[in-house]
This record gives sequence, C-alpha cells and structure tokens, in this order.
Amino acid sequence: MTTKTARGQFNTTKGAWLYPQVRAFLTASVRGDVLDPFAGEGDLLAAAKTACPEAHAHGYDIDEVLAAKRGWTLNDSLLGIPNPS
Repeated sequence: MTTKTARGQFNTTKGAWLYPQVRAFLTASVRGDVLDPFAGEGDLLAAAKTACPEAHAHGYDIDEVLAAKRGWTLNDSLLGIPNPS
C-alpha cells in the first residue's frame, strides 16, 4: 500500500469535476471564509476563490509536504476539524 493510499489521499485534480452545476453552486454559495478540510493541491479552494474572490481560503491536509507547499495547516481532518478563526 502506498503512503498516499494509507493516508486516504484520493485527490481530485484540476477542474475535471467542476461541472456547470458545481460551478453554479459555488458561485451562489461562497461567502466570507472557505474551508477545505482535505485541501490537497487546493483545487476546490481555487474554484471557490474564483467564484468569490474576496473569500479567505483555509486549507487543512494530513500530508506534511502538501501542507508546507501550499501553506495549509497540517491536520488529520478525519480526527477533527479545528475552527480556523
């Protein structure tokens, strides 16, 4: 088993999953802060920021390398999701 699989990392990459319905939902829903408890490479947060540029993005990830690379908070969100404020 790879480390990625052992950690449960199944990243959705780029905009492949951003169907028009998802984009419309983000545009209508994103206000203020946006939190992705499994931020990975940040694709969901990037889509949210596109929908609402003034939103502040918070990301958590269990992967030390991704967290450092992207500026996310290191966290195992399966165990708990801290309030970012």
